[in-house]
Amino acid sequence: MRAENGELKARLKVHGLSGITAEGGPSYDVLSAPAITDMLTTSYLGRQIICKDITGSTNDDLRRLVGPGAPEGAQGLPLEHRTGTTVGTTAGTAAGTAAGTVAGAVAGTVVIAERQTGGKGRLGRKWESPAGGVFMSALLRPVIPPDRAPLVAIVAGYAVASAIRSLTDLDAQIKWPNDVLVEGKKVCGILCEAVVVPVSSARPPHGADAGENEGHAFHPPYIICGIGINANQEKADFTEDIRETASSIRILSKQPVDRNALIAAVLNNLESALAQFERNGLAGMREKLSGLWAFLGSRVVLQNRSVNDRSKIHGTFRGVDGEGRALIEVPGEGVQAFSAGDLSMRQKS
Repeated sequence: MRAENGELKARLKVHGLSGITAEGGPSYDVLSAPAITDMLTTSYLGRQIICKDITGSTNDDLRRLVGPGAPEGAQGLPLEHRTGTTVGTTAGTAAGTAAGTVAGAVAGTVVIAERQTGGKGRLGRKWESPAGGVFMSALLRPVIPPDRAPLVAIVAGYAVASAIRSLTDLDAQIKWPNDVLVEGKKVCGILCEAVVVPVSSARPPHGADAGENEGHAFHPPYIICGIGINANQEKADFTEDIRETASSIRILSKQPVDRNALIAAVLNNLESALAQFERNGLAGMREKLSGLWAFLGSRVVLQNRSVNDRSKIHGTFRGVDGEGRALIEVPGEGVQAFSAGDLSMRQKS
């Protein structure tokens, strides 16, 4: 055990992490697939975990793993066919991708990294990934119409906000469409990407006849849900250009968070919420989401960043409808619904 602790501490030092002492616990904070698995209540999500020291992007790693036969839906493989398989931490760079670790991935596979060198966010923005955070991607295959795929980011936002609330005293909120804020500071970003697999290598979703779709791809048979959480970073870990808008759980709560427990809580919440989303859509989650929206009742500005300032929409944020659209009360025009697309929202100062 002493040798194992020394190895873990050495890994932390390589990434610029200091030891974290918790009462009755170890003096280090390191990602551990077995520790996460022990806290899971899921039937399929996170039952195969790949932990990496450093990688380019966990979304890209998982994309390389997508192969034929991943089961669709919230049930995934029967639990008796899953043995809690975990792949231990794989040292290396982005060149040593997860694709070299396991041959293919089933729905529910999760890739986690201590650091990312090429993390990305929505609208092509760079996502900073300093050591001490949670950078993970989950392979999902919900049974939903293709046009509902973008709404998975909101479901994931609920999973993260609820996890933070359950482990801390922080009032985590969802910023439409894909961020989580605490005290107005961004602590989490979510990027969901659809992966199209040819019919020849993909199982048809429920109700689809493979014979009727020869030569076509199911869209999307898989969703890669990337989640980046600022967990245990200090202010100095953030670059100057985001220090005013971003923060971490550790900074805001004034104490470190157990990252393994945080990851397990997110995965537990996400599997449960996805099942509800499959059954009843986003409208079925209205009660769960109602108290979690950031800026609710506040003046906001919607803007398409790819267009000039004339694209700005000013109004009062009234929530999100069952289609995942932001409801904005525009002066003189009433309440209007806006799809996310390339829009971003900020609170009007």
